[in-house]
Amino acid sequence: QRWLWRGIVVPQHVIEEPQTIAPEEIDALANAEVRRIYLERYGFANYIKNSNAKVLDVGKDPSGRPISLYQKELVDDEPLTMLRVVDATPLADGTRKEYFLRVPPTMTNARAALAWTWGKAADEYAPRKET
Repeated sequence: QRWLWRGIVVPQHVIEEPQTIAPEEIDALANAEVRRIYLERYGFANYIKNSNAKVLDVGKDPSGRPISLYQKELVDDEPLTMLRVVDATPLADGTRKEYFLRVPPTMTNARAALAWTWGKAADEYAPRKET
């Protein structure tokens, strides 16, 4: 029996139990196409949090919430670069959900990366009101 994801052969656990994928398993993959499947199934945010990704920059969004820019080098591929942001709206228990947004690997500044997610340059991004 063969296990395929979008026509690419992968081990059974990648399809049926992606939570069992280990970051070290992803790091050991030489084939970039297969690695992307593992990353998709495991979760890009999980990988950034669990793979010793480098913190490139930390800062605050315009409302004062923390933002962090992470990068993880990948063999024969562009680095995975993600911005961690915190939701403005608290959950019922008062906590706030965090999100990891993929940004271009050329980003080195968290505020510039946040501006990029809105299609703006860092010096143009200055929202007056959050809705």
